[in-house]
Amino acid sequence: KAIAETEKRLSSTKPKDGSKKKPQVDRTVVNTRAPVNIFSLLFYLSPYGFMAALEKDAEERARRRKENEAFANALKDKGNDAFSKGDYEAAIEKYTEGLKKQKDMPMLYTNRFFAAGRWYLRHKFQ
Repeated sequence: KAIAETEKRLSSTKPKDGSKKKPQVDRTVVNTRAPVNIFSLLFYLSPYGFMAALEKDAEERARRRKENEAFANALKDKGNDAFSKGDYEAAIEKYTEGLKKQKDMPMLYTNRFFAAGRWYLRHKFQ
């Protein structure tokens, strides 16, 4: 599909007279960032600045991971409630949403597997 769209886009750049002409590409680069302060640049290039930036990034990632893990656990609990009520489709959806937030929670994969199995058994034998 992507190749067909690209071919269509390239064919639309051909001249109307039928001659083959390479598409014109605008290679202008616009710098949208503000000018860099030389002192801040020297700070980030120093070993201290690099380590400070690295630590800040690690702290931010840990904070986001903790938030995502709490959200995934809440979705797991909602999925468990739906599973215990027999609403297997809703349970599968909740477990899948939780996996989108936290991919390395084996319990979500296991619970989704069992919910899908129960859903399959219910629909196969109805």
